[in-house]
Amino acid sequence: MLLLGASCLGSISCQAEPTSREACTPGSMIACICDDGRSGYQFCGPSGVATCSCGDTGSGTGSADENGTDERASSSTQDPGGTTDDTGGGATSGDGPNTSGTTGGEGPDDSFCPGGIVREQLFDGVNAGTVVGGSFVPDVGWRTSSSADRIVWDLGQAVESGTLSFEVTGIHAGVEGCVAGVCYYVGLFEESNGDKQDDYTGSAFIESRFHTDGQKNFQDVFKLQAGTGNGDMLEPLTPPMDWAPEQTHSVRIEWGPDPSDASRGRAWLYLDDQEAPLNYQAFYSDPNIGWRYLFLGTTQCKGLDWGMIDVTYRNLCLVAN
Repeated sequence: MLLLGASCLGSISCQAEPTSREACTPGSMIACICDDGRSGYQFCGPSGVATCSCGDTGSGTGSADENGTDERASSSTQDPGGTTDDTGGGATSGDGPNTSGTTGGEGPDDSFCPGGIVREQLFDGVNAGTVVGGSFVPDVGWRTSSSADRIVWDLGQAVESGTLSFEVTGIHAGVEGCVAGVCYYVGLFEESNGDKQDDYTGSAFIESRFHTDGQKNFQDVFKLQAGTGNGDMLEPLTPPMDWAPEQTHSVRIEWGPDPSDASRGRAWLYLDDQEAPLNYQAFYSDPNIGWRYLFLGTTQCKGLDWGMIDVTYRNLCLVAN
């Protein structure tokens, strides 16, 4: 199995050693030195070349409603980057123990998630959070089999600024599950219920969702949503992505105070280590709000099950900045 797209988490730029672009053995891991001096990693792609890149920030503002009816979607055709096939197989039992994730110490997970509050390869349920459904496939990841499947972590602290990243296989426009073509697959919340409620006055949240070809307004797009529970929400979206079921992609969400305005917070979405071409920025009104609960597979928005079926997640890493 070849992996793509791990980067220097939480930094602006990084360079591979000894150069920023070098020949490598497909599937191998290349060390990166981040601009703040920390060590990161870049995985060699199938072409035999590793490029270490951490991206930067974009611009734009706006608003949209919960049903995705904002007509200002970007016309950008930016390619979100490389892909690879998931060649793993086999299955194991589903439910894992109820813990708050792997923290501290040295171990095999450190190689892809240095210093992570949560660092889970998701090859088994040994260190997973609270698991509801799905199955852990050795050397492949956690695979969903229903729209209710999820893993929830209590981070043990409110994280005001951080980075969440993972790899996912199986997201595409025809994916099954979801609700009316809307698929909430990952979210960070202030409260344990994982529900922002209909009027956005529930838990403060940062969520990402995907729209299938069955959604009435926008199809084959990602959205990034952010709100503090005060009734306001921003939810920018990408252009159509055209991902294939067999492809593996990386997803990264970063959040914290907005560098251009310290009075507000901001969330960023990266797909395959490139900043997603959202049609505006995902700001939220309180830069000091912290997120304690992580949902993967589905959130609990409106008490419904929004997850995608036959989607595999692995190498999940959450780092507090």
